[in-house]
Amino acid sequence: MDKSWIARPRNTIEYSIGLEKFLNFAFENGTIGDTIRCPCPKCGFMKWHNKVEVEEHLILKQFPKNYVIWNLHGEKQTKDIPRNEDDIQETFHSENPMETMINEAFGHYRELGHLKTFVRNKAQPEGSIVEGYLAEESLTFCSRYIEDIETRFNRPQCVCDNPNDNEPIESSIFPQGGRAIMNPEIVNTMSMDLKFLARGPLDNARRFTAYNINGFKFRTLTRDEGLRTQNSGVFLTSNTACVSSSVDRNLRQADLPYYGKLEDIIELNYYGRFKVVLFKCKWVDTTRERGYRKDKWNFNCVNFDRLIHIGDREEHEPYIEASQAQMVYYVDDVVNKGWSVVVHLKPRDLYEMGEEVEEEVYENEPYEDQQLENFYSNDNEYVQLATNHLDDDIHD
Repeated sequence: MDKSWIARPRNTIEYSIGLEKFLNFAFENGTIGDTIRCPCPKCGFMKWHNKVEVEEHLILKQFPKNYVIWNLHGEKQTKDIPRNEDDIQETFHSENPMETMINEAFGHYRELGHLKTFVRNKAQPEGSIVEGYLAEESLTFCSRYIEDIETRFNRPQCVCDNPNDNEPIESSIFPQGGRAIMNPEIVNTMSMDLKFLARGPLDNARRFTAYNINGFKFRTLTRDEGLRTQNSGVFLTSNTACVSSSVDRNLRQADLPYYGKLEDIIELNYYGRFKVVLFKCKWVDTTRERGYRKDKWNFNCVNFDRLIHIGDREEHEPYIEASQAQMVYYVDDVVNKGWSVVVHLKPRDLYEMGEEVEEEVYENEPYEDQQLENFYSNDNEYVQLATNHLDDDIHD
Protein backbone atom coordinates (compact mmCIF):
# COMPACT_ATOMS: atom_id res chain seq x y z
CA MET A 1 0.00 0.00 0.00
CA ASP A 2 1.33 3.42 -0.96
CA LYS A 3 2.10 5.44 2.16
CA SER A 4 3.90 8.38 0.64
CA TRP A 5 0.90 10.56 1.50
CA ILE A 6 2.05 10.57 5.15
CA ALA A 7 4.79 13.07 4.30
CA ARG A 8 2.44 15.28 2.30
CA PRO A 9 0.86 18.48 3.78
CA ARG A 10 -2.58 18.10 5.30
CA ASN A 11 -4.24 20.46 2.79
CA THR A 12 -3.36 18.33 -0.23
CA ILE A 13 -5.59 15.90 -2.06
CA GLU A 14 -3.03 13.09 -1.67
CA TYR A 15 -3.16 13.42 2.11
CA SER A 16 -6.97 13.32 2.14
CA ILE A 17 -7.13 10.23 -0.08
CA GLY A 18 -4.40 8.44 1.90
CA LEU A 19 -6.10 9.29 5.21
CA GLU A 20 -9.33 7.80 3.93
CA LYS A 21 -7.50 4.58 2.94
CA PHE A 22 -5.89 4.37 6.39
CA LEU A 23 -9.23 4.78 8.16
CA ASN A 24 -10.87 2.11 6.02
CA PHE A 25 -7.97 -0.30 6.67
CA ALA A 26 -7.85 0.41 10.41
CA PHE A 27 -11.59 -0.02 10.96
CA GLU A 28 -11.53 -3.29 9.04
CA ASN A 29 -8.59 -4.83 10.89
CA GLY A 30 -7.81 -3.09 14.16
CA THR A 31 -11.07 -2.12 15.86
CA ILE A 32 -12.37 -2.91 19.30
CA GLY A 33 -16.06 -2.32 19.11
CA ASP A 34 -16.35 0.68 16.82
CA THR A 35 -13.15 2.47 17.91
CA ILE A 36 -9.44 2.37 17.11
CA ARG A 37 -6.34 3.85 18.66
CA CYS A 38 -6.00 7.45 17.53
CA PRO A 39 -2.50 8.02 16.05
CA CYS A 40 -2.63 11.80 16.23
CA PRO A 41 0.17 13.49 18.23
CA LYS A 42 -2.31 14.62 20.87
CA CYS A 43 -3.72 11.18 21.64
CA GLY A 44 -0.44 9.31 20.96
CA PHE A 45 -2.10 5.91 20.36
CA MET A 46 -3.33 5.95 23.97
CA LYS A 47 -6.95 6.97 23.38
CA TRP A 48 -9.68 5.17 21.47
CA HIS A 49 -12.05 7.07 19.23
CA ASN A 50 -14.60 6.39 16.52
CA LYS A 51 -14.00 7.04 12.85
CA VAL A 52 -15.35 10.58 12.77
CA GLU A 53 -13.25 11.68 15.74
CA VAL A 54 -10.05 10.06 14.43
CA GLU A 55 -10.53 11.68 11.04
CA GLU A 56 -11.09 15.06 12.64
CA HIS A 57 -7.95 14.70 14.78
CA LEU A 58 -5.80 13.72 11.80
CA ILE A 59 -7.09 16.66 9.79
CA LEU A 60 -6.18 19.09 12.56
CA LYS A 61 -2.86 17.32 13.39
CA GLN A 62 -0.35 15.73 11.03
CA PHE A 63 -0.28 11.95 10.75
CA PRO A 64 2.89 10.56 12.47
CA LYS A 65 5.50 10.45 9.72
CA ASN A 66 7.39 7.47 11.24
CA TYR A 67 4.30 5.32 11.61
CA VAL A 68 4.64 3.52 8.30
CA ILE A 69 3.88 0.00 9.60
CA TRP A 70 0.36 0.12 11.01
CA ASN A 71 0.90 -2.74 13.43
CA LEU A 72 -1.39 -1.14 16.02
CA HIS A 73 -4.18 -1.10 13.48
CA GLY A 74 -4.05 -4.64 12.14
CA GLU A 75 -1.10 -4.61 9.72
CA LYS A 76 1.27 -7.59 10.09
CA GLN A 77 4.99 -6.95 10.57
CA THR A 78 7.73 -8.26 8.31
CA LYS A 79 10.94 -9.76 9.65
CA ASP A 80 13.25 -7.08 8.28
CA ILE A 81 11.59 -4.27 10.14
CA PRO A 82 13.64 -3.29 13.20
CA ARG A 83 11.69 -3.10 16.44
CA ASN A 84 13.78 -1.31 19.01
CA GLU A 85 12.79 1.20 21.62
CA ASP A 86 14.02 4.19 19.65
CA ASP A 87 11.72 3.40 16.73
CA ILE A 88 8.76 3.01 19.05
CA GLN A 89 9.48 6.31 20.77
CA GLU A 90 9.80 8.01 17.37
CA THR A 91 6.40 6.65 16.41
CA PHE A 92 4.80 8.54 19.28
CA HIS A 93 6.63 11.73 18.39
CA SER A 94 4.70 14.91 18.96
CA GLU A 95 4.82 17.92 16.66
CA ASN A 96 4.94 20.33 19.57
CA PRO A 97 8.52 20.55 21.01
CA MET A 98 7.22 21.67 24.40
CA GLU A 99 4.79 18.76 24.54
CA THR A 100 7.63 16.38 23.58
CA MET A 101 9.85 17.73 26.33
CA ILE A 102 7.12 17.40 28.96
CA ASN A 103 6.30 13.85 27.88
CA GLU A 104 9.96 12.86 28.04
CA ALA A 105 10.40 14.44 31.47
CA PHE A 106 7.19 13.45 33.21
CA GLY A 107 5.42 10.92 30.98
CA HIS A 108 6.92 7.88 32.71
CA TYR A 109 6.22 9.36 36.13
CA ARG A 110 2.54 9.78 35.30
CA GLU A 111 2.33 6.16 34.20
CA LEU A 112 4.15 4.95 37.31
CA GLY A 113 1.83 7.00 39.48
CA HIS A 114 -1.14 5.25 37.90
CA LEU A 115 0.46 1.80 38.39
CA LYS A 116 1.17 2.53 42.05
CA THR A 117 -2.57 2.74 42.69
CA PHE A 118 -2.78 -1.01 41.96
CA VAL A 119 -0.54 -1.88 44.91
CA ARG A 120 -2.49 -3.68 47.64
CA ASN A 121 0.26 -5.82 49.14
CA LYS A 122 3.34 -3.73 49.87
CA ALA A 123 5.37 -6.89 50.37
CA GLN A 124 4.78 -7.85 46.74
CA PRO A 125 4.26 -4.57 44.84
CA GLU A 126 5.20 -6.01 41.44
CA GLY A 127 2.65 -8.78 41.67
CA SER A 128 -0.05 -6.30 42.76
CA ILE A 129 0.72 -4.06 39.83
CA VAL A 130 0.55 -6.93 37.36
CA GLU A 131 -2.69 -8.22 38.82
CA GLY A 132 -4.29 -4.78 38.87
CA TYR A 133 -3.13 -3.96 35.33
CA LEU A 134 -4.51 -7.24 33.95
CA ALA A 135 -7.81 -6.65 35.76
CA GLU A 136 -8.11 -3.14 34.35
CA GLU A 137 -7.31 -4.22 30.80
CA SER A 138 -9.75 -7.15 30.99
CA LEU A 139 -12.55 -4.99 32.35
CA THR A 140 -11.88 -2.33 29.73
CA PHE A 141 -11.97 -4.90 26.94
CA CYS A 142 -15.15 -6.61 28.20
CA SER A 143 -17.00 -3.37 28.94
CA ARG A 144 -16.98 -2.51 25.23
CA TYR A 145 -19.25 -5.48 24.51
CA ILE A 146 -21.58 -5.26 27.52
CA GLU A 147 -24.97 -3.72 26.86
CA ASP A 148 -27.64 -2.37 29.23
CA ILE A 149 -25.01 -1.96 31.95
CA GLU A 150 -23.39 1.32 32.83
CA THR A 151 -19.66 1.24 32.13
CA ARG A 152 -16.92 3.81 31.82
CA PHE A 153 -17.60 4.00 28.08
CA ASN A 154 -21.39 4.43 28.06
CA ARG A 155 -22.10 6.18 31.34
CA PRO A 156 -23.42 9.74 31.01
CA GLN A 157 -20.99 12.57 31.46
CA CYS A 158 -20.98 14.57 34.66
CA VAL A 159 -21.19 17.75 32.60
CA CYS A 160 -23.24 17.51 29.40
CA ASP A 161 -21.46 19.69 26.83
CA ASN A 162 -22.91 18.23 23.63
CA PRO A 163 -24.58 20.75 21.32
CA ASN A 164 -28.36 20.81 21.17
CA ASP A 165 -29.81 18.50 18.54
CA ASN A 166 -32.19 21.18 17.28
CA GLU A 167 -29.30 23.56 16.54
CA PRO A 168 -27.66 22.53 13.25
CA ILE A 169 -23.89 22.78 12.90
CA GLU A 170 -23.23 25.73 10.63
CA SER A 171 -19.52 25.20 9.97
CA SER A 172 -17.35 22.16 9.40
CA ILE A 173 -14.16 24.17 9.91
CA PHE A 174 -15.11 25.41 13.39
CA PRO A 175 -16.93 22.63 15.31
CA GLN A 176 -19.87 23.93 17.30
CA GLY A 177 -19.20 22.55 20.76
CA GLY A 178 -20.66 23.36 24.12
CA ARG A 179 -24.13 23.92 25.49
CA ALA A 180 -25.60 27.03 27.08
CA ILE A 181 -26.91 26.68 30.63
CA MET A 182 -30.47 28.00 30.83
CA ASN A 183 -33.30 27.63 33.27
CA PRO A 184 -35.61 24.95 31.78
CA GLU A 185 -38.66 26.58 33.35
CA ILE A 186 -37.94 29.82 31.50
CA VAL A 187 -37.04 28.09 28.24
CA ASN A 188 -40.24 26.06 28.18
CA THR A 189 -42.41 29.13 28.77
CA MET A 190 -40.63 31.25 26.16
CA SER A 191 -42.64 31.71 22.97
CA MET A 192 -41.14 31.18 19.52
CA ASP A 193 -41.83 34.81 18.60
CA LEU A 194 -39.79 35.95 21.58
CA LYS A 195 -36.91 33.68 20.59
CA PHE A 196 -36.89 35.05 17.04
CA LEU A 197 -37.16 38.59 18.40
CA ALA A 198 -34.11 38.01 20.61
CA ARG A 199 -32.08 36.90 17.57
CA GLY A 200 -32.72 40.22 15.90
CA PRO A 201 -33.88 40.89 12.33
CA LEU A 202 -32.11 40.05 9.12
CA ASP A 203 -29.43 42.45 7.92
CA ASN A 204 -31.44 43.29 4.80
CA ALA A 205 -34.59 45.38 5.26
CA ARG A 206 -37.21 46.65 2.82
CA ARG A 207 -38.10 50.31 2.33
CA PHE A 208 -41.38 51.76 1.08
CA THR A 209 -42.65 55.21 0.21
CA ALA A 210 -46.34 54.44 0.77
CA TYR A 211 -48.18 52.09 3.12
CA ASN A 212 -51.86 51.37 3.78
CA ILE A 213 -52.88 50.65 7.36
CA ASN A 214 -55.71 51.46 9.80
CA GLY A 215 -57.88 52.58 6.89
CA PHE A 216 -55.39 55.27 5.78
CA LYS A 217 -52.91 55.53 2.94
CA PHE A 218 -49.68 56.99 4.33
CA ARG A 219 -47.01 58.52 2.12
CA THR A 220 -43.57 59.80 3.02
CA LEU A 221 -42.65 63.48 2.77
CA THR A 222 -40.62 62.90 -0.38
CA ARG A 223 -43.58 61.10 -1.96
CA ASP A 224 -45.92 63.96 -0.95
CA GLU A 225 -43.81 66.59 -2.66
CA GLY A 226 -45.59 68.13 -5.63
CA LEU A 227 -48.98 66.60 -4.73
CA ARG A 228 -52.08 68.56 -3.80
CA THR A 229 -53.07 66.03 -1.15
CA GLN A 230 -51.25 65.51 2.15
CA ASN A 231 -50.81 61.97 3.49
CA SER A 232 -47.66 62.29 5.59
CA GLY A 233 -49.17 63.55 8.86
CA VAL A 234 -48.93 61.07 11.76
CA PHE A 235 -50.59 61.16 15.16
CA LEU A 236 -50.58 58.81 18.12
CA THR A 237 -51.26 58.86 21.85
CA SER A 238 -48.67 57.25 24.13
CA ASN A 239 -48.55 56.63 27.86
CA THR A 240 -45.35 58.49 28.78
CA ALA A 241 -43.58 59.47 31.99
CA CYS A 242 -43.49 63.27 32.30
CA VAL A 243 -43.43 66.10 34.85
CA SER A 244 -46.47 68.14 35.73
CA SER A 245 -44.81 71.55 35.55
CA SER A 246 -41.58 73.41 36.13
CA VAL A 247 -42.50 73.67 39.81
CA ASP A 248 -43.57 70.05 40.33
CA ARG A 249 -40.68 67.88 39.07
CA ASN A 250 -42.22 64.56 40.14
CA LEU A 251 -42.68 62.08 37.33
CA ARG A 252 -46.15 60.87 36.47
CA GLN A 253 -47.69 58.72 33.76
CA ALA A 254 -49.93 60.52 31.28
CA ASP A 255 -51.36 59.95 27.82
CA LEU A 256 -49.50 62.47 25.68
CA PRO A 257 -50.33 63.24 22.06
CA TYR A 258 -47.54 63.08 19.52
CA TYR A 259 -47.69 64.79 16.13
CA GLY A 260 -45.18 64.19 13.37
CA LYS A 261 -44.48 63.88 9.68
CA LEU A 262 -43.60 60.58 8.05
CA GLU A 263 -40.05 60.42 6.69
CA ASP A 264 -39.39 56.73 6.03
CA ILE A 265 -41.13 53.33 6.07
CA ILE A 266 -39.00 50.28 6.90
CA GLU A 267 -39.98 46.60 7.06
CA LEU A 268 -37.91 44.29 9.30
CA ASN A 269 -37.88 40.56 8.62
CA TYR A 270 -37.33 38.19 11.55
CA TYR A 271 -36.13 35.14 9.58
CA GLY A 272 -39.52 34.63 7.94
CA ARG A 273 -41.28 34.09 11.28
CA PHE A 274 -42.91 37.52 11.26
CA LYS A 275 -42.36 41.01 9.87
CA VAL A 276 -42.57 44.40 11.58
CA VAL A 277 -43.23 47.67 9.73
CA LEU A 278 -41.84 50.83 11.33
CA PHE A 279 -42.58 54.48 10.60
CA LYS A 280 -39.73 56.95 11.03
CA CYS A 281 -41.09 60.42 11.74
CA LYS A 282 -39.91 63.83 12.83
CA TRP A 283 -41.86 64.65 15.97
CA VAL A 284 -42.99 67.98 17.35
CA ASP A 285 -42.06 68.74 20.94
CA THR A 286 -45.54 68.32 22.44
CA THR A 287 -44.18 68.31 26.01
CA ARG A 288 -43.64 72.09 26.00
CA GLU A 289 -45.69 75.06 24.90
CA ARG A 290 -43.03 76.12 22.44
CA GLY A 291 -43.98 73.18 20.24
CA TYR A 292 -47.61 72.45 21.07
CA ARG A 293 -50.53 74.56 22.25
CA LYS A 294 -54.27 75.12 21.87
CA ASP A 295 -55.56 78.35 20.40
CA LYS A 296 -58.63 80.30 21.59
CA TRP A 297 -60.87 78.19 19.35
CA ASN A 298 -59.50 75.05 21.03
CA PHE A 299 -57.64 73.89 17.90
CA ASN A 300 -54.40 71.96 18.32
CA CYS A 301 -51.44 73.89 16.96
CA VAL A 302 -47.93 72.56 16.45
CA ASN A 303 -44.58 74.11 15.53
CA PHE A 304 -42.25 71.91 13.46
CA ASP A 305 -39.34 74.21 14.23
CA ARG A 306 -39.31 72.61 17.70
CA LEU A 307 -38.58 68.89 17.32
CA ILE A 308 -37.76 66.02 19.67
CA HIS A 309 -36.17 62.60 19.13
CA ILE A 310 -33.95 63.94 16.39
CA GLY A 311 -31.20 61.35 17.00
CA ASP A 312 -28.67 63.43 18.94
CA ARG A 313 -28.92 61.15 21.98
CA GLU A 314 -28.99 57.41 22.42
CA GLU A 315 -32.42 57.44 24.06
CA HIS A 316 -33.99 59.24 21.10
CA GLU A 317 -36.43 56.98 19.29
CA PRO A 318 -38.01 58.36 16.11
CA TYR A 319 -39.64 55.02 15.12
CA ILE A 320 -43.14 53.75 15.86
CA GLU A 321 -45.01 50.67 14.76
CA ALA A 322 -47.18 51.21 11.72
CA SER A 323 -50.21 49.85 13.59
CA GLN A 324 -49.98 52.78 16.06
CA ALA A 325 -50.27 55.51 13.45
CA GLN A 326 -53.35 57.63 12.81
CA MET A 327 -53.54 60.22 10.05
CA VAL A 328 -53.75 64.00 10.42
CA TYR A 329 -53.00 66.87 8.10
CA TYR A 330 -51.58 70.28 8.87
CA VAL A 331 -52.87 73.68 7.77
CA ASP A 332 -50.39 76.55 7.94
CA ASP A 333 -51.39 79.35 10.29
CA VAL A 334 -51.13 82.56 8.26
CA VAL A 335 -51.17 84.74 11.39
CA ASN A 336 -48.64 82.87 13.56
CA LYS A 337 -45.71 82.07 11.33
CA GLY A 338 -44.19 78.62 11.82
CA TRP A 339 -47.32 77.19 13.42
CA SER A 340 -49.73 74.73 11.85
CA VAL A 341 -53.26 73.78 12.79
CA VAL A 342 -53.90 70.05 13.19
CA VAL A 343 -56.92 68.50 11.52
CA HIS A 344 -57.74 64.92 12.52
CA LEU A 345 -59.05 62.53 9.91
CA LYS A 346 -61.14 59.41 9.97
CA PRO A 347 -60.95 56.52 7.51
CA ARG A 348 -63.33 56.79 4.59
CA ASP A 349 -65.32 53.75 5.68
CA LEU A 350 -65.95 55.18 9.18
CA TYR A 351 -68.60 57.79 9.90
CA GLU A 352 -69.24 59.95 12.94
CA MET A 353 -72.74 58.98 14.07
CA GLY A 354 -72.72 60.91 17.33
CA GLU A 355 -73.33 59.44 20.72
CA GLU A 356 -75.25 56.21 20.88
CA VAL A 357 -78.69 56.78 22.42
CA GLU A 358 -80.78 53.84 23.44
CA GLU A 359 -84.21 54.21 21.90
CA GLU A 360 -87.22 53.36 23.97
CA VAL A 361 -89.28 50.54 22.56
CA TYR A 362 -93.02 50.69 23.03
CA GLU A 363 -95.25 47.71 22.75
CA ASN A 364 -98.18 48.68 20.49
CA GLU A 365 -101.27 46.67 19.94
CA PRO A 366 -101.52 45.34 16.37
CA TYR A 367 -103.91 46.98 13.95
CA GLU A 368 -107.04 45.13 13.03
CA ASP A 369 -107.10 43.49 9.64
CA GLN A 370 -108.90 45.54 7.03
CA GLN A 371 -111.80 43.64 5.54
CA LEU A 372 -112.24 45.40 2.21
CA GLU A 373 -114.79 42.87 0.93
CA ASN A 374 -117.31 44.41 3.30
CA PHE A 375 -116.97 47.79 1.59
CA TYR A 376 -116.87 46.74 -2.03
CA SER A 377 -119.01 44.14 -3.70
CA ASN A 378 -117.86 41.77 -6.37
CA ASP A 379 -119.94 43.62 -8.97
CA ASN A 380 -117.60 46.57 -9.02
CA GLU A 381 -114.96 45.83 -11.63
CA TYR A 382 -113.13 49.12 -11.28
CA VAL A 383 -112.58 51.08 -8.07
CA GLN A 384 -111.01 54.53 -8.25
CA LEU A 385 -108.64 55.01 -5.32
CA ALA A 386 -107.08 58.35 -6.47
CA THR A 387 -108.42 61.60 -7.85
CA ASN A 388 -108.04 62.41 -11.52
CA HIS A 389 -108.06 66.20 -11.19
CA LEU A 390 -105.61 68.81 -9.92
CA ASP A 391 -106.29 71.63 -7.54
CA ASP A 392 -106.10 75.13 -8.94
CA ASP A 393 -103.32 76.18 -6.58
CA ILE A 394 -100.92 73.47 -7.71
CA HIS A 395 -98.59 74.62 -10.47
CA ASP A 396 -95.54 73.17 -12.15
